[in-house]
Amino acid sequence: MPFDAPEAANSFMYPEPEIAVAFDEDMDPADAELILTNAGITNILETNWLRTPNIFRATSPTDSGTELLNLANTLAMNAQVRWASTGFRVLGELASNSCSRTLTSWNDPEYSESWAHQMTNVEPAWEICAGEPSVVVAVLDDGVDFHPDMWEAQVAIGSPPQFSGPRGNFLEGIDCTGECGSVLEPCSQTCPGLPLVPCDRHGSLVTGVISATANNGQGSIGVAPGVSILPIRVGHYTTDDPTGATRFCKNHVLSEYRVADAIDFAAAAGARVTNMSWQTGADFSSVTEAYIRTYWNDGVIHFNSSGNDGLGDPQPPGGSPVPSVTIGPVNSVAALDQSGVKTEFSSYGPGLDFAAPGEFIFLVDRSNDWKDNFDSIGFRLSDCNPDVDVDCCDPQEPDCYGGLYLKEEGTSYAAPYVAGIAALGIAVQPDLQARKIESILIETADDLGDPGYDEVYGNGRPNAQKFLTYLRDLVFRDGFEDGDTSEWSTVE
Repeated sequence: MPFDAPEAANSFMYPEPEIAVAFDEDMDPADAELILTNAGITNILETNWLRTPNIFRATSPTDSGTELLNLANTLAMNAQVRWASTGFRVLGELASNSCSRTLTSWNDPEYSESWAHQMTNVEPAWEICAGEPSVVVAVLDDGVDFHPDMWEAQVAIGSPPQFSGPRGNFLEGIDCTGECGSVLEPCSQTCPGLPLVPCDRHGSLVTGVISATANNGQGSIGVAPGVSILPIRVGHYTTDDPTGATRFCKNHVLSEYRVADAIDFAAAAGARVTNMSWQTGADFSSVTEAYIRTYWNDGVIHFNSSGNDGLGDPQPPGGSPVPSVTIGPVNSVAALDQSGVKTEFSSYGPGLDFAAPGEFIFLVDRSNDWKDNFDSIGFRLSDCNPDVDVDCCDPQEPDCYGGLYLKEEGTSYAAPYVAGIAALGIAVQPDLQARKIESILIETADDLGDPGYDEVYGNGRPNAQKFLTYLRDLVFRDGFEDGDTSEWSTVE
């Protein structure tokens, strides 16, 4: 039978880019498939959909919603076809912007230090959206500490999103280093994504870039202050100093399988964005698999720093000479200086996706390590000794912020900058698939270097205002929801 659109007030209906055709159950499946082939339908997803013989589900052979509707109606007229349908999605109301958290003024005293916000047009973007606590960003790092400019406590995954001003949740995470778990279960929530030793301070710096709190009278503001953070500890640093002084931190340690576990945990916990500002040193198959499957199946967008070695090839898992074959779903981000030029230390090359601010970035520092003297929520109780603790600085120096903040450079901070902007976009249009969010982020980026894509700046510098404006005003084109329907099989 042909499709007959119901008339309903305040409703909107559009076809999805798939088609299902139900043939007579006693028909030879080969004959049924021949009818589909002759109609131009070749990418069959299921032959016995709904556990019913001869119901074929396939992807659309056309980019036009109108043409697909006509095709379904034509097939429905066939005497051997019981019914044919494109499948529809019905919206009671079509809202142009699902984000209700905006930011138009602030009282954060060090906000003037956040030059990167102006370079990427974050300020006017906040008038559209400052983030939603329902959008979860997973930070895969060495743990995220409590800090008065972020959160004072964690909340359980799945709890109702909280919001006090432009502020989201600090979710209870997981430790996947094996230091807190067992051989059989190395990923443990006994240590819910918190730092364990003094050298674990990198994750706190990265997280502040994304979500430092707005309008709390201290520090600065993250790119997406209203989103929720899921801390996942995937690595740790080594030190030669038995006292644990942070100035002696050396190499970082990662485990391939634990990184893959962490990516999978993030997706299962509802994260829509991940950021890992570490390099694995190789394109590990299990890590690649986790990135690809969570990208296609769970709609998770992934970001990684390109590396600080000034190399002509981004370091894995941020990029690869053949990114479409290995880890294409990971967006590799290079670092820009304050003039908008790639820094000397930033790696670049094939597989690079974006470039973002990464020089003299104002950062939320880790507050509760062994050498600092803080109370339970991160406020300093007394002065520390800069000769002993690298977190401390000379109060006479202009870049000294009392131990709770510091300025640093690195692609580690460029990557979360783009991750935060992506999270703002998801808050505006949460139903869009990861591939579409990425394509709009690319389309609205400011081109740098050679025209179009290049291996020094990738697709350019994200422009938060243009990105969110595009998403806010997004319309469905020719009857289709924008997006991609590719899917990888999974086991529930």
